[in-house]
Amino acid sequence: MESQKDSWIDTAIDMWKSIKAFLEENPEIFLKLKEFPQALFTFQKELWSKAAQDGWYIDASTPFRVTQAIEDGQETLDDFMIDYLEKSWTEFTDTIVKSYPYRKHILEVAFRLHQNQEYIASVPLFISQADGICKDVLGQFLFTKYKERKREIERLIEKSDGDMTEILLEMLVSKTPFNVEISDSSSEISPNRHGILHGSREHLDYGTRLNSFKSFSLLLFIVGCFEHIK
Repeated sequence: MESQKDSWIDTAIDMWKSIKAFLEENPEIFLKLKEFPQALFTFQKELWSKAAQDGWYIDASTPFRVTQAIEDGQETLDDFMIDYLEKSWTEFTDTIVKSYPYRKHILEVAFRLHQNQEYIASVPLFISQADGICKDVLGQFLFTKYKERKREIERLIEKSDGDMTEILLEMLVSKTPFNVEISDSSSEISPNRHGILHGSREHLDYGTRLNSFKSFSLLLFIVGCFEHIK
């Protein structure tokens, strides 16, 4: 009688023979497998960029379901991201404070203002802290001196050891509704740093729950980005 072990070995051998025969008949599969990492890199890069154009900063920790939300349009993406950030609010805020404890007295006020629905105050605090953290780590502010920031990021990309780092860093020089000039921005899509902090008349309607969560996503992305690089 054939033992259970022998039966398992025979099954494995038959399976391998089938796979081997399939690969021999379809050699192009190897080329596709070789191209897969680059294809995945390109897909992820385009996905994050598209979300940023809708006012949201996502990263590798964002559930993959966000892919469908992005494809379904702005309203679906808004609902998805708000739900995601709300459910992990305590975890995310704790991580930010632990990463930059010397900013705790400002960060905790910003978090409290958001939870108290004081969005007119929470939005500029989230944006300004993201700007300052970028300066602390990168040596350049997030929203000013674009050429200097781009040069520093290119230097870090050259030293990086993976595609993920490159995507994260390139997001910091991408033109998004957050960082474009006041005249090029639309308050219907995302809060605009220049319009808000300069008190532009066209950007007096920024104090919404949606914009506060979008600004928080930027802050969270900045913190996660530099933690990954470290």
